[in-house]
Amino acid sequence: MDNTGVNGFYKSSGGFEGDSVWGTRNNWVCLTAKLNQSVVSLALFDHPRNPGYPAHAHARGYGLFALNNFGQHVFRSSEPPASFKLEANSEMTFKYLFIIKSGAELTKEEANEIYEVFKADK
Repeated sequence: MDNTGVNGFYKSSGGFEGDSVWGTRNNWVCLTAKLNQSVVSLALFDHPRNPGYPAHAHARGYGLFALNNFGQHVFRSSEPPASFKLEANSEMTFKYLFIIKSGAELTKEEANEIYEVFKADK
């Protein structure tokens, strides 16, 4: 895999930064990088009503960036395996928020403010 030009930096609501974000549970996770001389931040927010909240962060230096609400035992062997049963003819909606900020870094304070509004959405 060619990682030429990869320069992103992760941070999370839990105060984790860089590679230490991987596998941690967070309300939100943000990736900030420089792209064509411009700063871009991508942030993922997990909603408190989602099963398995707060989600574990998939955040790797080569650019893997996702939330996982069911991988708890994979990330922490001390946690029980996730179990979720959806009855026939029923449905479940997961709520996530994806924010892109271009031209400046999304600060922790801004992300926390966004999260407070998002979590109030039922």
